[in-house]
Amino acid sequence: MIPADPDEMPFSLDWLADAYLLRGADVCDRGHLVINGNSHWAPLSLSRDLRALICRLVTDHTGPA
Repeated sequence: MIPADPDEMPFSLDWLADAYLLRGADVCDRGHLVINGNSHWAPLSLSRDLRALICRLVTDHTGPA
């Protein structure tokens, strides 16, 4: 599945579980998914097959939550 918006990305739930256990993924105080400690992704929805979390890249992390 390729999202129409280039700032959106699906993260498979299996990959997220593995990344979280290996410290490659976390959640910040604003509820964003943090990958490798630097990129923040805002969760939008689950994929239609319920196997991935669709997220949008957060480019401004300084405004209101």
